[in-house]
Amino acid sequence: LWFDRFLKGELNGIDTRPRIELAPDPWTGRTTQYAAQPPRRVLRMRWRGVRTIDGNGKVVRTSEPSRRLNETFGTPLAAIRVSSTTRWPHLVAVLTALTPRGDEIVISEGGTHTPTLSARKRLITIRMLSQATTIPRGSRFRLTVAGSSTLQQSDNLLYPISVPSAARASIGEAKLVLPVLKRPVSR
Repeated sequence: LWFDRFLKGELNGIDTRPRIELAPDPWTGRTTQYAAQPPRRVLRMRWRGVRTIDGNGKVVRTSEPSRRLNETFGTPLAAIRVSSTTRWPHLVAVLTALTPRGDEIVISEGGTHTPTLSARKRLITIRMLSQATTIPRGSRFRLTVAGSSTLQQSDNLLYPISVPSAARASIGEAKLVLPVLKRPVSR
């Protein structure tokens, strides 16, 4: 309806409905509509530890199982302490959920250029993609930090450009801020 109204110019009433409309997963035939931003809460996670990786390496941090069903809505942020003396050009973060059934769901991912890294640790913030994703109860959140999204999963081609194998980066503490709906629309 939105495309018909704003691209074809058809007056169909879509512009008079509430501005935000969410469809549940699995589809029930009904949507939930909001006149403004739906009520949200924020999940915060923090992982400590330091690990040095080369251009083919990754750091993987996993949370405890979640106690409730979560549904993301908004932009996740990953703040990571990083240092490098070997011109590490960019950093990628991939957030996934490991479900109780053994599936891995990509929740979001993002990347940023890091040409000014030095031996002194710096806090790098990566703004991830904003998308709605249902995360089953009992899932573990997993944050993968690397030079390429293909290091999280070989067929994850969002950020495929790798870092030179001779490059080294020290990955330290990671913090994650994940906005979720207060009341998920999915089940």
